Amino acid sequence: MIRLRKEVKSDKNALTGNQIIKFIKKFKHKNDVEVLILSDLNKINPFDIKKNFLLINLTKSLKVGKHWIVLKRKRNHYLFFDSYDLNTTIFPKNWINYIKKSDDCIFQNEDSKVCGQYCALYIVQPSIIKNFKCTSENSEKSLENDMKCLYIFEKMNKIS
Repeated sequence: MIRLRKEVKSDKNALTGNQIIKFIKKFKHKNDVEVLILSDLNKINPFDIKKNFLLINLTKSLKVGKHWIVLKRKRNHYLFFDSYDLNTTIFPKNWINYIKKSDDCIFQNEDSKVCGQYCALYIVQPSIIKNFKCTSENSEKSLENDMKCLYIFEKMNKIS
């Protein structure tokens, strides 16, 4: 248990966009996901995108970054998944009216580096997220979620 607690905070668990796509490819068609940085959305009309999922890094790089989030395309809007429960105000004005939160939960501990794993699991099988405890704060529950997320991700990642 202590090893896992340290692992969720380890930089070695912070994923790049390519690592997340490699995982997704095992379960879904990789062409179903577009990888972007948040500032890219300023230049894109929300309905010009043909992919079902947008994997977005909140930093200026597609490498290991600040934080990963997901937008899941629906008919007239996007569902916003974020393991930290960020507010939709992070999105550019031309997108804000088309984004709805998928939940109002904090799953991830603020010190952990497993947001990429949460996003990958959400894209591959959104129902997995229901296995995590919804918390409204950084807590023991969020640390348990992170350990469970890392365990599920690693177990699924071994599937070839």
